[in-house]
Amino acid sequence: MSIGIEDFYVGEDIECSRVCAISTSYPKHTHEEYIISANLKGIERIWVDNKDYVVPAGYVTVYNPMAIQSSQFCSDGVEFISLHINPETIKKVAIDNNIVHRDSYPLLQQGALKNEQIFRAIQECYSTARSSSEYKEESILWLLATLLEEDKPVTGRKRHSVNMAINNMKDCLDGKIDLSSLASSVGLSKYHFVRVFRQEVGIAPVQYHMQLRLIEARRMIRDGIKPIDVMADLGFYDQSHFINTFRKVMAMTPDLYSRSQEIKLS
Repeated sequence: MSIGIEDFYVGEDIECSRVCAISTSYPKHTHEEYIISANLKGIERIWVDNKDYVVPAGYVTVYNPMAIQSSQFCSDGVEFISLHINPETIKKVAIDNNIVHRDSYPLLQQGALKNEQIFRAIQECYSTARSSSEYKEESILWLLATLLEEDKPVTGRKRHSVNMAINNMKDCLDGKIDLSSLASSVGLSKYHFVRVFRQEVGIAPVQYHMQLRLIEARRMIRDGIKPIDVMADLGFYDQSHFINTFRKVMAMTPDLYSRSQEIKLS
């Protein structure tokens, strides 16, 4: 019987952890935060709202603030990501974006859910929150969008806003882009901007802007510009960040990519 936390991060709006539990349980208890978890491995049995649920791998568990809950973990072991989200954060987003029209916490659907979009959003939120990633804010907003609203089709007006934003990004490849300024430039709140951009494009806006900068970096290197100069021209002031980001996309460092172009031309 054991339970252990492999990784733990505490931020202003969120606590996140990766937990392993074997043949143990949490007795009935409560928390003041929203608790959103993604089951990565094993079977958990939970109790909430006087209902029992079986939670296999690939499922999500959701608890509202102050919900009475309990958990039982199987003998083969359970591994899950757990996010504790400040209720004031969710309430503010919901009120600011007219999702709720009263000064209270939104009630999420509790229990065990089979929802791949929320599952992936939890994983992404955990991954970015525990790193120094510039994508933290938009990953949290995307998670909140998956929790607070059903997938809504992107309207023509909002599709136009996404296209405007992409054009603005293409004009600003020489450094990081500010999410608030970008959303404001197309007349949307950050929450709605991240939601519609992600639905329309497939990744979040700041991440997409990074892809545009990397495309430009590859073009410049192919044109014979040295990687160190490319890094400076595109506003990458941290060399290791530039190298690691480039390698994630191209599976090689900028210098190696540059040498491969020289060989191709020789």
